[in-house]
Amino acid sequence: MDNVDSGHLNMRVEESGEHVIAVLKAEKEELDAVLNKEQLHNLQQAKSYLRQRLGMSFNLYIGQLAAEQSRRCLFAYEKRITPGYERKTTKEANALSSIEHYYSTFMVDLAELRQKLQNMETLQKEVELLQRQKAASEQLVSFA
Repeated sequence: MDNVDSGHLNMRVEESGEHVIAVLKAEKEELDAVLNKEQLHNLQQAKSYLRQRLGMSFNLYIGQLAAEQSRRCLFAYEKRITPGYERKTTKEANALSSIEHYYSTFMVDLAELRQKLQNMETLQKEVELLQRQKAASEQLVSFA
């Protein structure tokens, strides 16, 4: 009689253990899905932010380029009609030098942002590949 009771008890313990394992696996899969979703969302936000920054920087550059073109036209006009324009030439040269420095700094920043965006896109592709591999391996485990 004790053998029957202990066998029945062992069967219940095994069923209970399998149930706990199944529940834990389900919770793990749910948490993995939430984590992957959050990672993807964060990656997309970062890409959006970088694209926005690139757009703002480009618009700022275009605005400054237009302002510089206007200054050059004004300078050429003043040079023709104003006596003593040599003093203004030095100021204009300094201003132009300042703008050229800003432009070179801007181009370096722009290149860095583009590189970061490219790296983020590569990382996103890797995350998606890893997610597919993980899903495939989990599917194999569930079949085994």
